[in-house]
Amino acid sequence: MTQLLDKSTEQRFTQTGVSWESFKAIQSGFAGSPGVRLFYFEGELEILSTSG
Repeated sequence: MTQLLDKSTEQRFTQTGVSWESFKAIQSGFAGSPGVRLFYFEGELEILSTSG
């Protein structure tokens, strides 16, 4: 019998009304942070943090 033990978790944060300049500043703040991904589209910022 095989069990799957990998229970990776992820956390998401979204914020609307973010300017491109603010996104770039936030992005530089997360530079070098493994497991953190930032997405930006039409003023909406999503920060995704995964750990496994």
